[in-house]
Amino acid sequence: MKGESFGQLFRRLRTKKCASLRKFCLQNEIDSSNISKLERGVLPPPNEKVLKYYAECLGLKEGSPERLDLFELASAEKIKLPKHLSESELVERIPALFRAARTKKGAKHIVAKLKKILKETWTA
Repeated sequence: MKGESFGQLFRRLRTKKCASLRKFCLQNEIDSSNISKLERGVLPPPNEKVLKYYAECLGLKEGSPERLDLFELASAEKIKLPKHLSESELVERIPALFRAARTKKGAKHIVAKLKKILKETWTA
């Protein structure tokens, strides 16, 4: 998953489940044009309700690592950082931070500290 975008992960999960974009979309009554744009990064990740439906269509079980990765990448790509930071590797590291928060002891403390720092910085 390292360095993988939301769209790239979605495509990988879709092709793992089903051979073609058209077949996947027909089976799930989804607009293939929108999924194509989503996978190519032309469209941003969908809202949570639609993302839950897509996860079901992909056969991702609640709490599975792949489902968590999909939701975390969607969240990471929706974060609006200041322009001077958005070009940096910071954006690429956000999903790793999310993974750490769910897998390593003490990571929730790190996330809480980061939230506090960001809130103080952006509200000042």
